[in-house]
Amino acid sequence: MNSRRHWRVVFACYALALVTATHWPALKIGSHGINRLDLFIHAGAFGAWTVLLILCGFFGRRLGVRNIACSALVAGAYALVDEVSQGIPILRRTVDPLDLAANAGGIAIAGLGMLLLARTRVRTATDR
Repeated sequence: MNSRRHWRVVFACYALALVTATHWPALKIGSHGINRLDLFIHAGAFGAWTVLLILCGFFGRRLGVRNIACSALVAGAYALVDEVSQGIPILRRTVDPLDLAANAGGIAIAGLGMLLLARTRVRTATDR
């Protein structure tokens, strides 16, 4: 299995797990001692979704600026759809702007991190 295909399979599995977790009826995440622990989970989950999408290389070279930017935009759009769709009454979930902000924060951190990695790899390659 080639590398792109591998990452696409991993992304598809992760995306399915994330949509299941974010739409599981009446799911509540309890936290002891940490107020709004779920916000850190949102940031991490959507940051990971973004990194995996970038590694799929749907929009060009994996570490190309175009691929990273387009992947981050797609991730942001998906995060919005994901959060809004939790308002479907049968799910008994809530639409929370703070959750969406945490998703966006995770996406931004992932995108910036991948841009820094790309820049480091280019600089390392030219230093040889």
